[in-house]
Amino acid sequence: MRALGQVLGLLYIMHILGCFWFYVANGHEGEDTWLTSYDDGSGLSENGATVETQYLYSIYWALMTLTTVGYGDITPANNAERAYALMSLLIGAIVFGYMLSSIGDLIGSLDKNGGKLQERLDEVKEFTRWHKMPPDLAARVRKYYEYFYSRERPSDDGEILANLA
Repeated sequence: MRALGQVLGLLYIMHILGCFWFYVANGHEGEDTWLTSYDDGSGLSENGATVETQYLYSIYWALMTLTTVGYGDITPANNAERAYALMSLLIGAIVFGYMLSSIGDLIGSLDKNGGKLQERLDEVKEFTRWHKMPPDLAARVRKYYEYFYSRERPSDDGEILANLA
């Protein structure tokens, strides 16, 4: 659910950035804008572009900016658009970094028992290195502990029961 919430948040930010991207270009009549320069002005109303096409172009630019892909086919053509693009790039970097971090935390928290198991197996591996065990013996020790830890309960029932009132 958290991942879905983040995707919905990204879509909302994409919508807002795309709408304002179109608004900045539409407010500069008579001046070169991304609308006039992209695809020979196919995004302009007077060239037959529908609202859906204009929205599609705008959110396409916003998503490319937010995800830091930036193909470069839709670029700012005046200073107002450049200023808006800079602000959008900053927002995009922050949002994208936050989402990557959150998704990493989410994935890491999904399998806590797997993380505990790996930590214990790393201790066994370090033990075999410290004692300079021959590789075949070290491999057998690791295999034994993999089996042993996979059969063990992930939580300590005695500790949980001892803390109950």
